[in-house]
Order: sequence, then C-alpha cells, then structure tokens
Amino acid sequence: MERWCPPNHGWIKINIDGVVSRDGNWSAIGGVLRDAFGNWIEGFQRFDGRGLTV
Repeated sequence: MERWCPPNHGWIKINIDGVVSRDGNWSAIGGVLRDAFGNWIEGFQRFDGRGLTV
C-alpha cells in the first residue's frame, strides 16, 4: 500500500476507489476528501445493484 501524500496548503485531495463483482451483477464506489492536514472534509459511497461499465 502506498502512503497518503497531502495536497498543497489551500487545496483539497480526493481519493476514490471502486469495485465490480466478478459476475458483473453489482458495483460500488466510495471516496473521501481531505485537506492539507489530513482532516476529513467529506466522504461518499454508492452501491449499485447492477453492473457498471466504465
């Protein structure tokens, strides 16, 4: 796993990740926004009961 590197002062960093089931029946995505000090600003997640093609 790589280490999280903070953004420059005054900026916000967003980290996201997603997953799709092997059979393609569902997908999910989530993420977090953090400031230059690593403080949590906002987080989100979404589960989709059907496969997602990107």
